[in-house]
Amino acid sequence: MGLKLLACGISGNLYSLITGYLTNRKQHVEIEGQRWNKVEITNRVPHGPILGLKLFSIYTNDLPEVPKGGKLEFFADDATFYCTGRAVDEVTSKLQSILYSDKTGVMLIKSKELICPLKPVKLNE
Repeated sequence: MGLKLLACGISGNLYSLITGYLTNRKQHVEIEGQRWNKVEITNRVPHGPILGLKLFSIYTNDLPEVPKGGKLEFFADDATFYCTGRAVDEVTSKLQSILYSDKTGVMLIKSKELICPLKPVKLNE
């Protein structure tokens, strides 16, 4: 996160304040009075405080460019790529060209009755 802050022009005391806030963070789980050992949190932006939302924006502002033929929307910590087309084959080809994550899901929404069978959309080969 430090390099991203510097790339955004954040330096000096503000840089020290933010990096101090993000380092040496620990959390634990407690259920009905039983507490488990604390573990260090790495590579995460804290949820909740307004500062966390701003830091998340900095953390994600350099995601890859939107693939041609589609749009990218963000909500909280999720990203959605969507595209449109006149034919199902056109849409599935566009989707296939950008799928790369094992957390990716595909949903086809149509405006008219779909007559043809769908081509499969595959993740990782």
